[in-house]
Parts: sequence; structure tokens; C-alpha cells
Amino acid sequence: MSGFKMWDDFTQKEIRDKYKHVNGILYHLKDSGKNGRWYKAGDPVKVYKNSRGYLCFKFWRSDGYSLVIKVHRVVWYLEHGTQVKMIDHVDRNRENNAPDNLRESTSQENAFNRGKLDGCKSKYKGVIRTQNNKWCAQISINRRKVHLGVFLDEVDAAKAYDEAAKEHFGDYASLNF
Repeated sequence: MSGFKMWDDFTQKEIRDKYKHVNGILYHLKDSGKNGRWYKAGDPVKVYKNSRGYLCFKFWRSDGYSLVIKVHRVVWYLEHGTQVKMIDHVDRNRENNAPDNLRESTSQENAFNRGKLDGCKSKYKGVIRTQNNKWCAQISINRRKVHLGVFLDEVDAAKAYDEAAKEHFGDYASLNF
């Protein structure tokens, strides 16, 4: 994730004072302006999905400065009291911001949890079809492709990928089965 800038102390305090979350959904703690013209305490925060599929909202500080903030970052901060550079969605669903679905990760660990790429002939991650209609299992480890074997059955190749992924990527492995 590029471009994340840690929030200053003022922004952190305002986030704590303005929002709470219930199972990853943000709610306002106070009415807006006079008589809650735009929202009331307890109303859910209005969010939108950005171009990468993350839920975001526009946060206005009391000094008039505004930021676009990702919901999962606020949930993490409210839950743990800290900010981290990278947050991984365990189930790869960017709309599921429940605390038990969020974990701190490195950029590499986050990449381990990616799903199958679009446009592949196989239904499974780590499996490609060879020219003679067999199935080849492969995995990338430290930016190098490692050949895991050639199989007659696509499912067997996918199982070989899963075993290697568990071994090399641990809890961050994105498995086929």
C-alpha cells in the first residue's frame, strides 16, 4: 500500500472522539452541527467504495482540514490504539472490516493472501495448463517461480500448490481448498 501517511495527534484524538465501531461498522458518537443537521449520534458513517474496493469516508477535522480515510484503518486504530503501515483483510473481502478479519502484515505477507489472477485458464491459484493439456503447479517464492510438478488432473496440481503455500506462507497463504 503506497501513500499512507500516519495521522498526527490532533487527527487521532478527533477520530477517537467522533467515531466508534461495532463489528467493523463505523458510527457517529455526536450529532453534527446544530441539532444534528447532517447526522445524529448513533447514525452509521456514510461510506463509499473507492476504485480499489476499500470502504472510505470523508473526515472533516474541527479545524476545517479534510481527509479521505479508509474504514479499516479507523477500525484498526479504535481497536488497537495504534497505526500500522499495512493491514491485511484475512478473508480478502475489502468490505469486511470486522476486527477479527484485520491483521497487521508486511507488503509481502499481504501479497501471499492474494487470490487467483483473472484471465487464467485454471480455476485454481498456482495452476496453469501446459501445451499438452496437462496441469503444471507453480509458486512464487521471493520473486522466483518454483516448479512444483506436472499433473494429469487440475485438482492434484492445486493441492500441490496448497501444500507449498502452507509451508512457505503460513497463516497468510491463500489456498484453493
